[in-house]
Amino acid sequence: MDFKKNQTLQAARIQSEVQRWVLRNDLEMVQSIFAELGVNTDLKMSLFLDEKNTVLAATRREYIGRSLKVEYLGLDTINNGKIIAAMQMARQTMRGSSWFTSDRNELIACFPTSLPLQSGDLGVRRGGMILVCYDLRLEKTDSLHLIKNDFLIYFTSILIIMLVLSISMHFLITRRLERLKSAMTDFASGKAVIEYPSRLGDEISHLVKRFNEMATTIHKTMEEIQDLYNHAPCGYHSLDATGMFMRINDTELSWLGYTREEIVGKIKFQDLLTPKGLILFQREFPSFKERGWVHNLDFEMSRKNGTILPVVLNATAIKDANGNFVMSRSVMHDVTERNKAEEKIRNLNQELEQRVEQRTTQLVAANKELETFAYSVAHDLRTPLRGIDGFSQVLLEDYQNKFDKQGKAYLHRVRSAAQRMAQLIDDLLNLSRISRSEMNIRDVHLSEMAHEIADNLHEAQPKRQAVFVIQEGIKVMGDGRLLRIVLENLIGNAWKFTSKHSTARIEFGMQQQIDSVRYFIRDDGAGFDMKYSQKLFGAFQRLHTTNEFPGSGIGLATVQRIIHRHGGKVWAEGEVENLSADKAGWATFYFTIP
Repeated sequence: MDFKKNQTLQAARIQSEVQRWVLRNDLEMVQSIFAELGVNTDLKMSLFLDEKNTVLAATRREYIGRSLKVEYLGLDTINNGKIIAAMQMARQTMRGSSWFTSDRNELIACFPTSLPLQSGDLGVRRGGMILVCYDLRLEKTDSLHLIKNDFLIYFTSILIIMLVLSISMHFLITRRLERLKSAMTDFASGKAVIEYPSRLGDEISHLVKRFNEMATTIHKTMEEIQDLYNHAPCGYHSLDATGMFMRINDTELSWLGYTREEIVGKIKFQDLLTPKGLILFQREFPSFKERGWVHNLDFEMSRKNGTILPVVLNATAIKDANGNFVMSRSVMHDVTERNKAEEKIRNLNQELEQRVEQRTTQLVAANKELETFAYSVAHDLRTPLRGIDGFSQVLLEDYQNKFDKQGKAYLHRVRSAAQRMAQLIDDLLNLSRISRSEMNIRDVHLSEMAHEIADNLHEAQPKRQAVFVIQEGIKVMGDGRLLRIVLENLIGNAWKFTSKHSTARIEFGMQQQIDSVRYFIRDDGAGFDMKYSQKLFGAFQRLHTTNEFPGSGIGLATVQRIIHRHGGKVWAEGEVENLSADKAGWATFYFTIP
């Protein structure tokens, strides 16, 4: 190291020492340091200047309080400009500098430093300057030797301090952190909680305490989760990409009859499947690894004792950041009892189907016998009824002079009863035919059919003041012959039950519902009480006497049977008229045809 570097280093040490006491705001100590520097034989002058270059401390105390002059350094004024420029540069860059005078007899060095704080100052006060001048004409060898000695002393001191700090750091921080790191690593690897004791009240102690609390809480939670996993009422397991068991819970192990040591890492899931289950696994497992899920797969597994375990499986796939399959998470349920119940249900259903088939066969036979009987009875009844009606008519026509008024009334009542009985028999036969006749499904124009029925009614009773309101364009798919019977009965009933009114209004239309269409026939006639609405469609059920409104009581039963054969339904709404309260009646019959 050359002489300039040695002296510059010494000046830097002066700057460091001054800085230490300046920060403590001890100007007297700074002045003492500069006074002691006077004993250094090669140091001509050292000055401590403020931001205005006023001397705050100097080797010679008489310069304190004065403005800087080059003469204080024992130099010619020719050096004044360079010194001022160097100090300005040092204050701007906060870096010191050194240089030789032109005759190389002196070495000048300047170092920026802080200044003692004054009243009102906050933080560090900058702008101070240390200016030193060395006399190079003295024996440089001795100076260099002294500098080396000083450097060795300072360097040895620094090494000792660093060694002490290093040992302290190791015992107070590094060693404790390494132990905490080791405990965290053990805990992360799944080992039991290891509490690392710390009796010091510093930040590391608080960190260790929080780690111990966290580890205890997590360990307790993991034990609860593990207990739930192992004793859940269903089987849990995880498989790797080859189907090898990676994990399995106690419930599934108890189902299969194996221990965990016999299963994990030693047996593949497909090894426990029956041939039927293996075919399903080989088909589904590759697509499951791609798709990532599978729902409600039925497998048959072989227990250790050779018996069959039927299960239903649901699983999700765990994949890495690149989308590669890592493992599965599967849930299984033992469906042994469910399968037994299903088998029992199947047996019961089979038995029920056999019973239904037997009962159906018996019912068909009974219905056929009943129809034959009804047809036979109706046919057998027709002949005597025609005889009664015919002989009664002969008596009225050929022997009317031999009967008084009451006798003739009796004969008329006999004829009327015989005719009603004949009509009832015809209606019963028609109802029977409707139930067993084959349907011919086609496009049926109900609006046109309603117009035809209305015209026929008007022709039969031209004096009736009845208005028909028929919605146009109503078409359905059905049996035209049977649907005409429906309209004839419903429109005929509306015509009949409005016959006692001087005027009447009969409507036929359709209403669009959310999921269906319903058709209706409405009239403003006698109406009916809604509490009897369920009786309307029963055979021989009447809400009015034959003297009020004639009929056999078969018409609405026929309508219901036809609508049911079309897969629809029929119902009625209404209100009975009350003449004493001047309250009009009404009735609406609805039906649907899918």
